[in-house]
Amino acid sequence: MAAENKTALFRELLSDARDFYLPTEVRELEDNPSPLCFLREHVMTNVPLVIRGGVKHWPAVEKWSDEYLCETLGDKTVTVSMTPNGYADAPVGEKFVLPHEEQMKMSDFLKMLNNHNSKDVVYIQKQNSSFTDEFHQLVPDAASEISWTSEAFGSTPDAINFWMGGNRSITSTHKDPYENLYCVVRGSKTFTLYPPLTLPFMPYQMFSLAKYVRRCEGVYDIVDEKTVDESRDDNDIDEVVERVKHEGKVHKDETVENNEQKNDPGNDIKTGEEPLKSSACSIPKVPWIACNPLKYDARYQTFFDNSRPLVVTLQAGDVLYLPSLWFHHVQQTNSTIAVNFWYDMNYDAKYVYFKFLEKLSQPRLSSLVS
Repeated sequence: MAAENKTALFRELLSDARDFYLPTEVRELEDNPSPLCFLREHVMTNVPLVIRGGVKHWPAVEKWSDEYLCETLGDKTVTVSMTPNGYADAPVGEKFVLPHEEQMKMSDFLKMLNNHNSKDVVYIQKQNSSFTDEFHQLVPDAASEISWTSEAFGSTPDAINFWMGGNRSITSTHKDPYENLYCVVRGSKTFTLYPPLTLPFMPYQMFSLAKYVRRCEGVYDIVDEKTVDESRDDNDIDEVVERVKHEGKVHKDETVENNEQKNDPGNDIKTGEEPLKSSACSIPKVPWIACNPLKYDARYQTFFDNSRPLVVTLQAGDVLYLPSLWFHHVQQTNSTIAVNFWYDMNYDAKYVYFKFLEKLSQPRLSSLVS
């Protein structure tokens, strides 16, 4: 089938979805829905929902001040992501760059977060159920599950994560294979959402996997992930890739040269003190969405012409149900805290249709090995 014919069909598919079931704005409720209503009207239809004040009863909403966190966790060592620009897990030039990570006391993290003159952007974003692991002392102030959600899904959460950062921390556009209940405890977060049927118009590109290595305040190298630790084996690479939020598969066999990095102007970022040897080395490749949906770029005209995002802002105590496979970009205000609950999605007809659409519209993604 000719490319222009496929594009026309993709547009028609998205148009039909908008006509029949996709909302023009995110539905809002003032009370938690019953498990049956939630399952029937949102999970089965795969459409988002906001519950205003859904977790306002949590003690955390009132208690989690910096003073309380310092008193409760001040000497505890936590994992902190650090970048020069606030974009952790995001494209920079031709590379997909993971954040620099440091272990530090919670009290030191709070000092860095509140130092608005700092050239480092710090963010607590470790996944793999960080809330019940590194931050388990805070669980009594919140919850280990949301009862009506667990009843609807028929399971407990796969993971519960703790997030804390300032307004310079931005989450690049991606999707997750999870049913996500996102609860803002402090501050506010703005989600820009795109339904899964936007997939054909998402400007995916292949990026070499790299990471930031901090040299001093505000100064970072961008180092190919394979060269950060030459002893790292493929199992270690898989662990690193988990932080890519399951967005796509990773190709470990592609050979690339260590070309000069093209960086955004104004960032004090270098690509390493010394270039790699002239011989090519194996560097994992990551598929990721190349554009910032909030900044028009003529190179991605097709995306901007065909996308109609839903934008919603959560305040302290609000809950967002973010359905599986929905693309989302996230911004936040100063010193925002959130807890989210990941429930594994059902790999049913919805998933099969999505993978079929992926094969038709993004064949490079489907051809990669897991």
